[in-house]
Amino acid sequence: METKQTKTTETAIAYEPVLATGLCRLVRIGWADAIENLEGWHTEKEALEWAADDDWIVHQVGWVLKETNDYILLSNKYNEASGGRDGTFGGLFKIPKPWIKYCNEV
Repeated sequence: METKQTKTTETAIAYEPVLATGLCRLVRIGWADAIENLEGWHTEKEALEWAADDDWIVHQVGWVLKETNDYILLSNKYNEASGGRDGTFGGLFKIPKPWIKYCNEV
């Protein structure tokens, strides 16, 4: 199996049939997304009440393709071999670790 050099100390895993090898975990992940309030001006009290809401957490399901100390690479779509290519992944999300609130295997 071939590995590639990366800037961090992790070891990269070859992508070849990553789902078939069981290297990918199917997870439900919750992560904090940045949001903006476009409704105009607010008092300090209104701003603090708006910020206290937890509607900025994104809940998502996908396969973990790679995990480092800095981020998780998640895919929410997988297509088995087609068009002469190996399986392909879509809906890629690179989520910074500090943004992640929970990550549970499905």
